Amino acid sequence: MASSNGRPASLAVAVSPPHPGVPPLTTQNGLLTEDCHLAADAVEYETLTVGFTDRGPADTKEDDEASNLRVDVGVPTGSGIGVFVEDTAGIYCQGAATMPTQTTVQTQDLAGEHQALTVYVIARTSPAAPDPLQAVTVALHNLRRNPDVINPRSWRWNVRRITTGHACPGEPDSLCVPLS
Repeated sequence: MASSNGRPASLAVAVSPPHPGVPPLTTQNGLLTEDCHLAADAVEYETLTVGFTDRGPADTKEDDEASNLRVDVGVPTGSGIGVFVEDTAGIYCQGAATMPTQTTVQTQDLAGEHQALTVYVIARTSPAAPDPLQAVTVALHNLRRNPDVINPRSWRWNVRRITTGHACPGEPDSLCVPLS
């Protein structure tokens, strides 16, 4: 990837195999099982590790060149599938049974560094759908750098080459990654 100013970077997504149960996420209201009405014996999840590496020179904050990546991660609206980012006491379902189908992750401002973020894709299982994540694709789109107090500039990250997965339909600057 490269930003509009040509800053080199790379994005890698590693996908774990499915795990039975609920991932170890804490919500603002308590546990994910309670907040999203999830039964531990009727869900499975896969973990995505989203790695972002800024390959540009190791600048200082004063250089006004530090970068970050903000990206929307989502799944097509599906029955009982949700996307959660690893966060301390996040707000997820807010007591509703409907799980969010999209979340946003963001690296910290960095330069010449690597940062990994964890995203969980959770699906309700049933006798009729024992492996609901088997045909799911996760979309990483709207890759951007948001302005902040250190650097007020924003830009879009441009995808130059994809080695695994594919660009999402109609979005050349995106990455679609199949699960399982």
